Amino acid sequence: FVSYAKYVALNFKPAYMALGVEMNLYYGKNKDDIESFASLYAEAYDAVKAISPDTQVTVTFQYEDLQGILPTEDKHESNWPLLAVFEAKLDVMAISTYPSFAFKTAAAIPDKYYSQLRAFTDRPIVIADMGYSSAAGAQGINDGSEAEQAAFVKRVLLEAQTLRMPFIIWFAGWDPAYARDTPFGVFQHIGLRREDD
Repeated sequence: FVSYAKYVALNFKPAYMALGVEMNLYYGKNKDDIESFASLYAEAYDAVKAISPDTQVTVTFQYEDLQGILPTEDKHESNWPLLAVFEAKLDVMAISTYPSFAFKTAAAIPDKYYSQLRAFTDRPIVIADMGYSSAAGAQGINDGSEAEQAAFVKRVLLEAQTLRMPFIIWFAGWDPAYARDTPFGVFQHIGLRREDD
């Protein structure tokens, strides 16, 4: 893990590097391992910075799950304290966010939805991946529409500007064909364009 992080830093000198993805979901399945992973992450962080000091290193957190509002089988309370496990070695606070999993409409998303992160970090906030469904998805999740998706896009861009986010990334430009009739069906309509463009 550390060797590969060093390889990427040396050969690509990326502007940003995430060394762990949706760490709260990892924690949900590996509670006994999170401290070990955090230690490994800290070692990799230091190694990357020694090679490429300008690379902004981070891990990501799944935002709706972090708040305890993701409708999953293993429902839980918010786990904001998990941020502190990594805070000392985060250059940016990176999240993935799919609010259509938790809210029926874009208007139902609370005001300052992303701004509440300011209570937990003073790091720049980035959205490493996001989406909002443009149609009803699988498993009764994502009761979205194209109008709701458009409303979310406008809203998230305004909040990103207010928070001066260095970047935001939409997960899929097109609705992913692989998502149909799979466990990933919740992502079937997450793109900004339908499969047929």
